Amino acid sequence: MVRLEAENRALKTENEALKRQIEMLRERIREMQEERVFLRERILNLERWLEEERARALPKPRTSLGESIRKLFKRKREEKG
Repeated sequence: MVRLEAENRALKTENEALKRQIEMLRERIREMQEERVFLRERILNLERWLEEERARALPKPRTSLGESIRKLFKRKREEKG
């Protein structure tokens, strides 16, 4: 009987410790979900900023790609003929 009571107390203690651990893990999950939302917003903002900077950094094309290709082939024909 004494052994069962001791075992019961040990199991209750372990149970309480596991409940505290579960609560700590749930809190950590909530924190990580909040961080995830924040980081997603941050990534979207950085992607927008990068697109804006890329547009400013790249020179505007003077002619279209099609025009550039036509000129290239025109020059090669002129060189041959």
